[in-house]
Amino acid sequence: MEPDHLDGDRSGPVLAPERTEHMGQELWIELESATRDQLELQVELSLDRHHQLMLKHGLAKCKYAVDIGTGNGLFLGRVAQRHPTIHFLRHRR
Repeated sequence: MEPDHLDGDRSGPVLAPERTEHMGQELWIELESATRDQLELQVELSLDRHHQLMLKHGLAKCKYAVDIGTGNGLFLGRVAQRHPTIHFLRHRR
């Protein structure tokens, strides 16, 4: 059996077939902590600047804000902590 090419290009990286069979859910479980850390860092680095932009465009006057589900909720959760009088609603599809 020939190895799988990750990018579909025969000149690209190669994984042995026995390795690819075990990379499903276990890989994501292993990466969960690193992914969470990366998302938290992303929010930490952008929160103040984006929050200022939201304030500039009237966030402080809002009674309700709708989360349309474009992220993991961490950013909006931090904004909600700063504005306990605003009701943050999650849009469900």
